Amino acid sequence: MEHVGSWPGFNKIDEILVHVDFDIIGSTTADFNARKRTLQNSFSPANNLAALIVEKIGDLKLNFDGDTEDMTGPVTLDGDISIPYTGPMLASCQMTLVIYQGYMNGVVTPANVYYPR
Repeated sequence: MEHVGSWPGFNKIDEILVHVDFDIIGSTTADFNARKRTLQNSFSPANNLAALIVEKIGDLKLNFDGDTEDMTGPVTLDGDISIPYTGPMLASCQMTLVIYQGYMNGVVTPANVYYPR
């Protein structure tokens, strides 16, 4: 028989999503296209099969005002980078990074574990 009310339990955070908005601005169309390709190639997986698994592409390091220590965590890219055409030398872009371990560690003291709130 179920009882009415709230029964809070332990909630495990499986992953942290970090949404990033940015612009690509070129001085010419050739410069814009070179910057766009450099960005796309920087976040491309090492091989085609890597899209089927979680592959670490780097570490994200964050520094929040008031915190005594920087935080870091391994990241991968969630989906494609959105690069919609805005103009001949401008694009407003979006991408989502995933910290797949669900928490971040301290840079100086890796034993310090930080969870999002």
